[in-house]
Amino acid sequence: MALIKEHEGKNIKFVMIGKKGNDAFGKRGYEVLEKYITFGGRITFDEASEIGDKLVDYFMNEDVDEIYTIHNEFKSTSVQVGKVTKVLPLAFEAKEDKAADDGVDYIYEPKADALLKEIMPRYINFTVFFAMLESIAGEHGARMIAMDNASRNAGDLVKKLELQFNKARQAAITTEILDIVNGAEALN
Repeated sequence: MALIKEHEGKNIKFVMIGKKGNDAFGKRGYEVLEKYITFGGRITFDEASEIGDKLVDYFMNEDVDEIYTIHNEFKSTSVQVGKVTKVLPLAFEAKEDKAADDGVDYIYEPKADALLKEIMPRYINFTVFFAMLESIAGEHGARMIAMDNASRNAGDLVKKLELQFNKARQAAITTEILDIVNGAEALN
């Protein structure tokens, strides 16, 4: 939502991967170009490459000006942080020490344009794949924590029920012993 507010006034389009994001933003009236909701927690590089190739096509055909990935960054099983990464256009950081590179002209084989056309789709596909893997890892971590909590709660519940059962059984035995003792006393 912060990214949407940051780009207020622009026509924002989405390529949704996963049911939750599709449900959240699709219902709010945002334009959804593509939907991928059938992965079920498993993703292959080929599937991510298909998505990445479509993103590159949207950018190259000038359907979009910028492409961002918005996904969970997996920190630990209990901590996932939302992350926004600008994918296209590429933004390079300026080098601190420019003096070492001044006057050097690098020769690329093959030519820089051909190299960029070959590497760019691979970079985009890997970035999409990485974002999906991070989100899936976060989801599995959250599920693992939820299952661990459920198992602990079930164990606590079993202990409480066993204690209640033992108390009820002890009370029944005590009542039976009292009845036997009272019957024996009545006969004397």
